[in-house]
Amino acid sequence: SLSPPRNATPPLRQTAGRLGMALLTLLTITALSTGMWSVLRAEELRARPTNPRTILAEARIHRGRILDHTGTVLAGTEIDAAGYITRTYPVPEAAPVVGYATLQYGAAGIEATCDARLRGDLEQSPEAAFWDALLHRAPVGKDVHLTINAEMQKMAQTLLQGHEGAAILADAHTGEILALASAPTYDPATVAEQWATLREAPGAPLLNRATQSLAQPGPILETVLLGAALDAGFPPTSTPESLTRPMPINGNTLRCTHPPTEATWTAALIQTCPGPFAALTDNWNAEQLKATFETWRLTTAPPLEIPTVATTWETEVSNLDVVAESLGQGELLVTPLQLAHIAATLANDGLRPALHLLPASFDSEREGCDVLSAGQAAAIH
Repeated sequence: SLSPPRNATPPLRQTAGRLGMALLTLLTITALSTGMWSVLRAEELRARPTNPRTILAEARIHRGRILDHTGTVLAGTEIDAAGYITRTYPVPEAAPVVGYATLQYGAAGIEATCDARLRGDLEQSPEAAFWDALLHRAPVGKDVHLTINAEMQKMAQTLLQGHEGAAILADAHTGEILALASAPTYDPATVAEQWATLREAPGAPLLNRATQSLAQPGPILETVLLGAALDAGFPPTSTPESLTRPMPINGNTLRCTHPPTEATWTAALIQTCPGPFAALTDNWNAEQLKATFETWRLTTAPPLEIPTVATTWETEVSNLDVVAESLGQGELLVTPLQLAHIAATLANDGLRPALHLLPASFDSEREGCDVLSAGQAAAIH
C-alpha cells in the first residue's frame, strides 16, 4: 500500500508570502516604468507626434491672426461647436510670406517665425500658468501685423501667373516690403490635404523663389561693377571702351539690348552693353571681384523674418573666370531678394536699407518671433 508523503501541500502562509513577493515585484517594475515615462522621459513622450493628447491640445489652440499693414486678415481662425480650431487663409496669394501651419507637417513662413506669439506661448506669470493648467484652458495667441499690402500682394501674384519667378515691392527708404510674390504658389488652407502632391510638383510651389531661389544675376552686375569702379576713382565721364563689342560667354553671344545713342557709361548701362564692363574688369583680379561681391553682400544671406539663402561660391579665387563672373554668367548665384537690396540701395542714395516684413517698432525677440529684431536689422548698412 502507498501512503501520501507528509507536508505535500505548502502551508497557506507560505503560499501567500510567495504570491505577495511576486505581486510586489510586478508593482515595483510598473512603478519604475511609469516613473521613467512620467518624469525622466516625460518631454520625449509629450513630443511624440502620435500622442493623442498633444494632437487634441493643438487642435484647441486659438492661434492669433496675421494681418497686413491695413488690418486685412491674411490668416485667421474658425471655431466649431466642439471647440476645435481651423486655420483659415482669406488671402491665399500671401502664402509666400504667411506660409502655413499644420499639425502633420509643421509650419512655414511667418506662421513658423512667430509661432510662439501666434500660439500664445509667451511668458506667463506662475499664477496664470497654474490656473490655465488646472482649468485646461487652451492658450490664446496674439496677432502679428506685417508690412505687406494685401492688394499689392494679390496684384504681384496675378502678374506672375503662368510663370516661374518672383516679385518684390519695397519702400527703399523705410525698408518695408509691401509685396513678396513667388510663382507657382499654393493655397495654405489645403497644404495638409495636398502635401504629397505639392512636394512632388515639378514647379516646386512650396519653394519661395523670392528668398530661396538662386540664379545667375546677369547684367544687373553691371551696376555693381560700375559702382565699385567709381569708388576706386574711375572717372565717370570717360568714354567706355568696346561699347558695342559682342561677348561670347558659355556658348552664347551677349550684345547690347539696343544700340546706344551715345558713347557714355550711362548709355552702356541703360542698354546693358557687356563689352565696356568686360573691358572694365580686364585689369581686375579675382580678389578684387570677390571683395566687390562681398561689399554688396551677394555672398551672404540677407536678414529677413523668413528663411533666406545665399550662394556658397566656394570656387577658388585663383580659378575664377573674371570676365564671366563680372558679366553675371559665372559661378555666382543670387536670389531676387539680394537683387532687391541692390535696387533699394541705389534708390536710397547709396545707403543699404534693412528690408523687413515686421513693422520697425516690433521687438521680435520680446514678442515671440524667432528672427533678428527690427532694431538690429536697421543698424546693418
